[in-house]
Amino acid sequence: MEPVVCLHGAASRPATWDRVRGALHAHGRTTLAFPLLGHRGAACPGRYPLVAFRDDVLRRLDHAGVERLALVGHSLGAYTATLVAQHDPDRITRLVLEDPPVPPRGPYDGPPFPCRTALGMCALAPLGMRRFDPRLMWQVIAQLTSPQQQWWAALGAVSAPALVVAGGPLSRVPLPRLVALATALPDARVVTVAAGHRVHSRDPQGFLAAAMPFLLD
Repeated sequence: MEPVVCLHGAASRPATWDRVRGALHAHGRTTLAFPLLGHRGAACPGRYPLVAFRDDVLRRLDHAGVERLALVGHSLGAYTATLVAQHDPDRITRLVLEDPPVPPRGPYDGPPFPCRTALGMCALAPLGMRRFDPRLMWQVIAQLTSPQQQWWAALGAVSAPALVVAGGPLSRVPLPRLVALATALPDARVVTVAAGHRVHSRDPQGFLAAAMPFLLD
């Protein structure tokens, strides 16, 4: 059976997936988790176009010899997972998107998260410089808050069934944005685990209850 690859969020690290990976191992599933571009253990080029995260994930998968996989991502990792699934749809068998930022479709669409959230993340970024490149945060937020019509159009190319995990009322990601994402994907549904933005970290059992049947199906 294909491995499950887990992608962490911005300013986070692969170890946040340890409990989820342990549960998957107990069900006989091989798992991988590696740092995203710009984080400790990965290259820090200083410039971070969103497609660079996709390309780095694909490079790592090729290096590990992973041809087909179930892809699980949180936040920036979830957005990156959509880019991978758009670029190489036949490679992805299942897609779990945990509270991803959903960029606007056009200039009058809603933002992926409140402006105060974006400002707070940018202001705190220098405090995490031992774990990630602070320049990453400014660049990623600027791109995610800009209209991405091409990304929206390419969602139709995703062939894998998708589960969108929402963090509920405590999350910084508006639920209507996640519903819009699921509607744009060919085969997707939304499930809410009311744990806030970091569902798999704060409520691993709730996350597993939602994602495990989907991944093991």
